[in-house]
Amino acid sequence: TAVPTTTSDTTTAAPFVPTPGMDDNVSPQPFSMGPLVGHTTHNSVTMWTYHSNYQDDVVELVLYDEYGQVVHLALITQSPAYNHAYKTTIGNLLPDTEYQYGMHM
Repeated sequence: TAVPTTTSDTTTAAPFVPTPGMDDNVSPQPFSMGPLVGHTTHNSVTMWTYHSNYQDDVVELVLYDEYGQVVHLALITQSPAYNHAYKTTIGNLLPDTEYQYGMHM
């Protein structure tokens, strides 16, 4: 999982940081594509992923601040409007702040 850093117009990625409390012996659910991070502004970011089995699955997105505190939690379902992607936009982010995220199915 990369760490998106919000700035006025860019996103940078840092090395993998495990989700706090994640069991090291559990393999994460593979996605067909993603997770992807984009459309980053000074206070928001859009994140999405695809899974080959887009039935009634739910993707959990957890966003952590630099201290490991949860700042956003979303349960995302796929949408035909987004070509069956699991997609959400997170707002109210602070500029020049690093966030960690985890996406789990």
